[in-house]
Amino acid sequence: MGYPRITNAWVTKFVDSITGCTMSRLVVEATSSFTCSIHKVSCNKLQISFTNSILIMAPDEIYVNDGLINRIEIVAGPPYPLIFVDLEHPTSWIIKETLGSSKNDSIVRLVIDFDRNFIKEIFKDRLIVIDPGHGGSDFGACGPVNLLEKQVTLDISRLLAYQLRQEGAAVIMTRTSDENLTQKTRFEYGKSTLADAFISIHTFSSKNLSISGSRILYTKNKENESKILAELIQN
Repeated sequence: MGYPRITNAWVTKFVDSITGCTMSRLVVEATSSFTCSIHKVSCNKLQISFTNSILIMAPDEIYVNDGLINRIEIVAGPPYPLIFVDLEHPTSWIIKETLGSSKNDSIVRLVIDFDRNFIKEIFKDRLIVIDPGHGGSDFGACGPVNLLEKQVTLDISRLLAYQLRQEGAAVIMTRTSDENLTQKTRFEYGKSTLADAFISIHTFSSKNLSISGSRILYTKNKENESKILAELIQN
């Protein structure tokens, strides 16, 4: 039968239906049963070793950035396949093996669940106001094929609100539809609710096609805290 052949690896979020705990789940697939060992390279970096296995997928570097796992790097060896996991924060993990879900699914999956509870502690009792930029008659920038900034910012804000709520934060959006809002009205949401953070989403635009990347602006009010938050978002 030969050595197990590693065919795929990816990271996703997983919520335990019984405990309600959220995990960052690393899944590694192979052609037959296989094992691994994990040791710490540093407090925020792990090395997963797959002895007596062969990597047949292409070596890869995957940027995850889910708040816990920053990236994984998959290498062929030598002497055996390795996966390096870069963490944002030290955490615990659980390893288990699962078989294919049907007779036609012969894949063996090794599942490593990384505990995300510390993230929920960060967001516990926190209120965040998200402000989708523009709206209504204020289109914002216009991209290809009538792509309007006001709609892009609303879509991004909805996704951000969903992710923050998943992590335990309370979230208020200044708008949830295509409507006109003054700047004063937007800021009042943050002031009147005593929010811990106010995040306004914009996409920016430029006629200079050589310009790319992201830009974060922060207020001079509570400059230290605002700058720290801006740097964390940027990174």
